[in-house]
Amino acid sequence: MARPIERSGSERRIGEDFTTPKAFCIRAFGWGPGESEKNGTIRLYEVNLSSPESLPMIHPICKTNHPIASCCVSVGSTIYCIGANPDHRFGFGRDVLIGDFRYPEQVWKQGTPMLNGRWFPHAVAMAGEIYVFGGCRVDTDLWAEVYNPEKDEWKPLMKPPSEITNLSCCKFFVAILDERAKKILVGSCCGDLFYVYDAIYDSWEQKKYEEELYMMSCYTKPALYDNTLYWLDFGKIYAYDLNAKRYFCGHFECREIDDLLDVVGCLKYQPLFFHLWQEEFCFLWIETVVHPSSSRPHRIFSCIHWVRWRISKNIVNGSLSISTVSKGADSVKHHLSYIDSMMLKG
Repeated sequence: MARPIERSGSERRIGEDFTTPKAFCIRAFGWGPGESEKNGTIRLYEVNLSSPESLPMIHPICKTNHPIASCCVSVGSTIYCIGANPDHRFGFGRDVLIGDFRYPEQVWKQGTPMLNGRWFPHAVAMAGEIYVFGGCRVDTDLWAEVYNPEKDEWKPLMKPPSEITNLSCCKFFVAILDERAKKILVGSCCGDLFYVYDAIYDSWEQKKYEEELYMMSCYTKPALYDNTLYWLDFGKIYAYDLNAKRYFCGHFECREIDDLLDVVGCLKYQPLFFHLWQEEFCFLWIETVVHPSSSRPHRIFSCIHWVRWRISKNIVNGSLSISTVSKGADSVKHHLSYIDSMMLKG
């Protein structure tokens, strides 16, 4: 039997309270008035979620020097920008940049570099540590590693089977399956391959599910909540309970989303569908807008659209109850071409 990995004494114990996020952060690549794409930078925007029924309000946090091919994750109010080459937009890199979203004028400090260079890696924060997967060259043994923020050090994780490591960064997803048991789900976005990483024993286990799960939508990456995967399709949201091995489906009405999915293959980014807390989920996308009073390129700006749903499972008939908590759009003065998100729990 594999030996458990030693963890720091600061990690959460079973029975401790898991706080709900008060906000989430949008990370977007864009450029401002009078600039071109070559002047583009990563900017952070906060969406306020001060209470479950409040309308999200989007406002800028800061402009950063994050490489576009990096990923971000938060532990408390601290944001970690991981991977990519700061001197080359699409190069592999080991850099770690650390900042606090409460202090937008700060200078981001350097953390200990990763053990392996990465490009568009996936990362999740669990029990006070950061687990990073993929985004590296196929022939490496360092496909995954873990970062301890208190010690500012990295450790390698056991390499999973090649079925997973051969997937490109856009074709797999990573999500926390069980935070108390320290298990992370790594799966293909088309639903035909699933592995669970056990952080206590540093081991991988393949999971077999129903063949119908292969029909998962590729419009967005799936969201995971309470051992159930959720994904978006035209006018529908599907769910699959990984424990009960059972499907659920519900309908929603939103013409803007249907129109977006019609052209999603032409977008430079993938719209975001992610879990907020409890039974609440969010779908988020950007729209390029030309100022009506001018046709000049520098008058282009962006709107960030969102729909926030409450989704619950009906065990009796296998349906999903979907209700809209809020929907809307906020404009930003920058022309944005790429977005991703992370949760802030500060």
